[in-house]
Formats: sequence, C-alpha cells, structure tokens
Amino acid sequence: LSPGQPVPDRPSFKIGEVATLLGVATSLLRFWETEFKVVKPRKTKSRQRSYTPADVTRLRELARLNRHHESLVREVIDLEDHFIVVKDAQLRYVLVNAAYARAVGRSEDAFVGRTVAEVFNLPECGGRVLEADMRVIREGVSTVQEETANIGQGPRRYLASKRPIELADGSRGVLAVIRDVTEERERDTGEEWVLQVVPSRFGHPRL
Repeated sequence: LSPGQPVPDRPSFKIGEVATLLGVATSLLRFWETEFKVVKPRKTKSRQRSYTPADVTRLRELARLNRHHESLVREVIDLEDHFIVVKDAQLRYVLVNAAYARAVGRSEDAFVGRTVAEVFNLPECGGRVLEADMRVIREGVSTVQEETANIGQGPRRYLASKRPIELADGSRGVLAVIRDVTEERERDTGEEWVLQVVPSRFGHPRL
C-alpha cells in the first residue's frame, strides 16, 4: 500500500493500512472519527478498527479538504511579518512561517519535528522559552513573554504572545506570535533617559 494509490478491492482495512493509503498518522484518523463523525468504523472482536472501501473513500476526501485548508492557512501566515510558530506537546516544531524561517536562514521544513534545543543554541533564554511553552500546554493558559535572543540577526528583543491550540490529531500544542520590539525598546530607553536627565538639569517643570 502507498499514499495516493486507488483503494484496493478488499472488504476491509486496518487503521494502519488506511493511514498509509491517505498519507496521514493513525492518531489523525482517530481524531477525525470523534471530531467529524464522517466515518465510524466497526470494531472487531479484538477491538481493532475495521474500515470498508467506502470509509476509505470518504476519509480520502476529508484528507484532501484538510490539506487544502492547511494550504490556505499557510498562505495567510506567510504574508505575516511577525514570526508565527506552532509546537506540539513534546515542544517539537509543527509549523513556522516564512518570516521566521528567513530570519533564521533555514527552510521551513528544517524545523518540523525538531525541538528548540536541536535548532538553536539558547541555553539560558531557551530554558525560559521552554518553561513558558510547557505552562501553556500543561495549564491551557495564555502567556506573554519578552526575551533577548539571537536567532540569526544578532541579539534582538522579542515579545512572544503564546496560547494553547488544538492540533490536527486532537492533542494540545502551543501557538506563538513573536514580534521584534528591539527598536521600540530602544525608543523607550531614550524617552526614559530624557525624562530623567532633563528635569535634573533644568528643574522640574511646573504643571
């Protein structure tokens, strides 16, 4: 069996065989079963799922629509200048947008399935990033985190807004929208310096 081939003329298929024909994970098939109710395979005496050829055909159409949806999402996020990152419960990259990949100088596919530690050398900052990611996944809460990091453009200041997200297989992941605030913070520092120095030299203004 291989992805894309015609559905073989057989009375039934195991879940692993269906996953191979569709080119998806078995966990995604189980998620679709509970989420969309498109197919409800019968269970054998050994409690294994058994799919009919009609089930496989319906699931293949769902897989096609799912890929089309993912393609549209990809087009939208790649138009965004901010960095967009999705990680799974093991903190492996599921998705990064084009802006993030360009900043790092790698292809988007180079991230998928790998962790931050496998991609970057961010000892101290990296630990805090992972802690925040784990909290989002473990507690299902949103967080905002600001860190200085070097991800390919020299040390920059980044503000990351993170929230829990349900992945395609039904598990919880973390979605991060990361904004470069380096120039903003430099302006803030300059304004703070002016507010501190000018009154000390010329006296406090009367209001």
